[in-house]
Amino acid sequence: MGRSGRKEIAGLFILFPIATVVGYYYLSKVQSGVELQRTVLLSLRSVPTIFVFLFTLYLCVPRFNIYVSLFISLTAWLVAALIVLFSGP
Repeated sequence: MGRSGRKEIAGLFILFPIATVVGYYYLSKVQSGVELQRTVLLSLRSVPTIFVFLFTLYLCVPRFNIYVSLFISLTAWLVAALIVLFSGP
């Protein structure tokens, strides 16, 4: 995808939620509808963590190599995820 002439397609393709679709499918097999709704709600509350990761990566890529950039971005994501988890219902 990255070698195509349309770089925006590669950026969009990376965000395709295949793991999310598969995960929710299997969760639906072991959770009740109400439990699955709670899981989806937590996922909705967690959307800003993806923004934190991507924005941090955007800022780091010009300054560091990709490994350092990804490490810093994952660390920022982890901090954001902890805030989401411990910020309430």
